[in-house]
Parts: sequence; structure tokens; C-alpha cells
Amino acid sequence: MLSANHSPARWRTALLAVILLAAGSVAASKPSGGGHGGARAAAGRKVYMSKCAVCHKDNGAGHSYLGPKANLRSPGVQRQTDAQLVAIIKSGNPPMPAWDGVLTTDQIQSVVRFIRTFNAMAKK
Repeated sequence: MLSANHSPARWRTALLAVILLAAGSVAASKPSGGGHGGARAAAGRKVYMSKCAVCHKDNGAGHSYLGPKANLRSPGVQRQTDAQLVAIIKSGNPPMPAWDGVLTTDQIQSVVRFIRTFNAMAKK
């Protein structure tokens, strides 16, 4: 017989809490999947076109002479989390310059949202 501290209801509650915490941890580590459009992506497009397109091209395919890192449509780039992409944009990735201090965090996050639209375009 189970004591009050070890009741089936208490075990179910504890198990549910562990599952929810694990699910949240996995979701936080993956690229953002939703909301590729909208105002945030539109704002990011404006910044991207003025600061990034010169090297990454309007469609995100990048100039071949810059190497594969310039292709923002590639699975390698699209697999990265939003936080990883924000960090790369802020600190730079030679030959790409660092944009921290030039762009605000909000602008950089908007650019990441726009970069995510390249993944949807590549799948079409």
C-alpha cells in the first residue's frame, strides 16, 4: 500500500512536470519553427536588404566566392537555433563583420526571423 507521499496522483503530477520541463528544453534548443512571416520578418527584410544582401544576395543564396557560410538557405545555417544566429550576427564570422553596436538586438532578431523565410523558400 502506498503512503500519502507516494500516491499515484502525486507520481503522475511529478511525471507530467518532468515531461513538460523536458519538452520545453528541447523546444528551446531547436530553431524557431513558427511565425516566419509577419511584421517581424518584414522589418528584418528591410535591415537585411540594406546590410546583408550585398554578400548574402537578396534570396539568401550567398555569393559563391564567400564560401558556403554565406548561403543562408543551406541546411547547416537553417539548423542553427535563433540564439546561435543572433550570436553569429552580433560577433561576426569572418569575413562577415560583427554587427553588435551597429544594429540593435531587436533589429538582429528581426533579421533572423527574415532568414528563416529562406528555409520556407528553399523547400518550395
